[in-house]
Amino acid sequence: MNIAVPSVTVKNIENLALNSTGSVGVTAVAGTTAVAQVNTYVFATTPGGATDTVVVNVGSQSSTMVTGATKITAAASLAAAINNAAGRAIAVSDGVDTVTVTAATAGTALPAITFGAATVGADVPGTTFTTADVPGVAATTAAAYDVSL
Repeated sequence: MNIAVPSVTVKNIENLALNSTGSVGVTAVAGTTAVAQVNTYVFATTPGGATDTVVVNVGSQSSTMVTGATKITAAASLAAAINNAAGRAIAVSDGVDTVTVTAATAGTALPAITFGAATVGADVPGTTFTTADVPGVAATTAAAYDVSL
């Protein structure tokens, strides 16, 4: 709403009423619901050996996982390593080959999860950024513009 308003000076007025012939500002703004970030990690191949290790970095914390001899043990070990580095339970193994990591608080991004040194490069799981985090915004029914005098 870019309009020129004439400048007027009014003095010695005890009561002043102003009326608008159209809408002024926005009277309601819809909110959005916060959504937690979700990443999935899938072991596509069986680990190279029962004692293979992979360094898991979660934010500024690191943890080392032992893959075990199967995708099942690798997924369980990854979930435990992420939870250990994060300091809370945010990762869950599906009991087959996939780990799902969900942000603890909706609307807050997960810390960066990366992989460092691995005994065998194929032991590192594939990453899918499943759901992006969405910060919540509260709805309002109050005027979005201040038109007070």
